[in-house]
Amino acid sequence: ETSAAEKQVQNASQLAVDAVMRDRLDLFWVSVPDCTIWYYYTGNYNAATGRYHWEINEVRISVKTKTGYAGNTASYIQNLQNAISNFYVSGSTRYEKLKSMHDTLCSRVTYSESSHAHDAYGALIDGKAVCEGYAKALKELCDREGIPCLLVSGTGVTPAGSDAHMWNYVRMEDGKWYAIDATWNDQESKIYTDYFLVGSDSVASNFDGRTFAQTHIVSGDFSGWGYDIFAVPELSKTAFNPNTAVTTFVPGDVDWDGNVSASDALWALKSAGALAVLSTDEKARADVNNDGFVDASDALLILKYAAGLIAGF
Repeated sequence: ETSAAEKQVQNASQLAVDAVMRDRLDLFWVSVPDCTIWYYYTGNYNAATGRYHWEINEVRISVKTKTGYAGNTASYIQNLQNAISNFYVSGSTRYEKLKSMHDTLCSRVTYSESSHAHDAYGALIDGKAVCEGYAKALKELCDREGIPCLLVSGTGVTPAGSDAHMWNYVRMEDGKWYAIDATWNDQESKIYTDYFLVGSDSVASNFDGRTFAQTHIVSGDFSGWGYDIFAVPELSKTAFNPNTAVTTFVPGDVDWDGNVSASDALWALKSAGALAVLSTDEKARADVNNDGFVDASDALLILKYAAGLIAGF
């Protein structure tokens, strides 16, 4: 009984670490495999029910610094923050901004292994990265611009075989998720767009002619420990078409999915608590009381509207 309880706590603790490391890319210097997890609990046996009751009192996680960032970690952190802040992004729509980020990254980065290649640091500062570095750099920039973006891990399948791979999902103004694989688009001959804002059924005509779903197999096992429970949003079947993008301004529709719902209220509340960064357009949609700020009062109004308690803003 004790070992089973310990296993559950261990699994939950590791999953928490995995989730944090995917969302908090500023912790790029942490070596996840070297993290040590301690947990403290009390328990007792109930003879009447024949069951044990375990109560977790405290969980502690000790982190280790990656070898490539040891010595002056604070300097590495500041360097990356500066690189993200100073990265020039052109355009006003999500499509234009993503195209600018994608093309600039591909033009600056060389696919190469190095001590920083698996992090955004390698892509944005060293100019050398593997798929993880490309994907994490794009997410850092999307976070800065307030564009919903996820890291997606899995297997990349090519005619030469298959290997561990990472790419991005981004949410566009139509509320759907699309894939970007900057690594595969960045070829020596040119920068392609076969894997830029594509859907699961999109065909890479300049590569092997297979669909994105056939060449990118998603896995929810972030850390490789076998806790395969993380799910990713459903990918659009077709590629994003910037010519038919949603442009209608709908107050309260913060996530641009065409509806005002509790999800929009949550985005407004996260923004008010500095837990999410909204783009200029999203802020305008979230500021339903038009006071120039996005705060809890906006979130409450959006929630009331979604519940049918008020007719408008």
